[in-house]
Amino acid sequence: MAEYGLWYDLSLPRVAAQRLWPREALRWARLRPGPLPEPRFSGGGWIRLRPRLAGICGSDTALLLGKSSPFLSGLTGFPAVLGHEVLALVDSPNAPWPRGTWVVVDPSLACAARGLPLCRFCAAGHPERCARRDEGSLGPGMLLGYHPDLPGGWATAMWAPVGQVHPVPSGLGERRAVLTEPAAIVHHGLGLVPARPERLLVIGGGTIGLLALGLALERWTGITADIRVRHAHQAELARALGASAVLPGEPGALESRIHELTGGRRVPQLRVPGIPEPPPFFTDGYDLVIDAVGSAATLETALAAARPGGTVLAVGATGPVRADLTPLWAREVAVVGTYGYGPGDFTGALEALGEQALPFERLVTHRFPLPAWRKAVRAAVRHRRYRSLKVVFEIQGGRWEGGARDVALAFSS
Repeated sequence: MAEYGLWYDLSLPRVAAQRLWPREALRWARLRPGPLPEPRFSGGGWIRLRPRLAGICGSDTALLLGKSSPFLSGLTGFPAVLGHEVLALVDSPNAPWPRGTWVVVDPSLACAARGLPLCRFCAAGHPERCARRDEGSLGPGMLLGYHPDLPGGWATAMWAPVGQVHPVPSGLGERRAVLTEPAAIVHHGLGLVPARPERLLVIGGGTIGLLALGLALERWTGITADIRVRHAHQAELARALGASAVLPGEPGALESRIHELTGGRRVPQLRVPGIPEPPPFFTDGYDLVIDAVGSAATLETALAAARPGGTVLAVGATGPVRADLTPLWAREVAVVGTYGYGPGDFTGALEALGEQALPFERLVTHRFPLPAWRKAVRAAVRHRRYRSLKVVFEIQGGRWEGGARDVALAFSS
């Protein structure tokens, strides 16, 4: 019986069409079912896993909708089976855990996974900064799921380096456990913040934004932690996670809150015909602003809302944007980019997700079987209509019966 997965293949004409007609981008998104390749590893130490839940990440939807920046294109390989947020079962005789053990996966393909001597970044404990993610016999590929020979979790089987497989602690439910990879991203980003903030603003009520809110409150107890969201269901969970204030998107709400917290005020600005309206100028603001969206508008808002000398943590995978960066230099705001995770971030994420006082499991709002991928992507993109947060694939049974034709028919139904 063959193993199958959902394949994405990069088509430049399709991406061009999606960029020209963004309203039709979802209709032109393409995945296809297909058999998995024979695994190809650099050295030993890899084990086979059976994915059970696999999340749809914002980077996945950006890729499917033609929104991804080509900046990282030299570190990816297509066609590929996507899916890097994975909860799986061990299915390997050479694993240090029994078959059937629940695990989560660090999908990084840095030096250690490639069987290469450690570059200076990996040697310093920063595999997320690895300089060799296109080298060795594996060739280009940042992560499992962005490599043509190493499938991600949108499949009936996958393989991972044993040192990057983490057993799920007893008592941690599957809806929490499947959030480990995005929680590790947040955990890593918070560790880059130079000092404890007393006043925090999170911009964005998606999975990353709500995880950032919850993990920040766990890390820095007693701080004021506000969040700005777009939809009512996001606001509801933000309150349950302990937000000090939940702000709507209107600029006046942010202005009022900054004045309430700090006494800061908004300085009047010129409106010049033919020039875009500048970001608001506040005389004070938040110590730390986390941009968990990554758009031009949210980056401008984050820079404006940070106090002079404050910090903006860009965790929302910002791509090509046109933004007014005047607040960055005029107010001496530090912008900290964050990507990936280091050795301790998966352990830290699992510990944080085990905090039972915070309802992290409510982030997982929708489950779909792999053949219903189009419905799943639609739910992952249209948050307001579906009241969605984290959408996951649920892989049951471990494999499809029958041949390629049967699988194709299942996916078209």
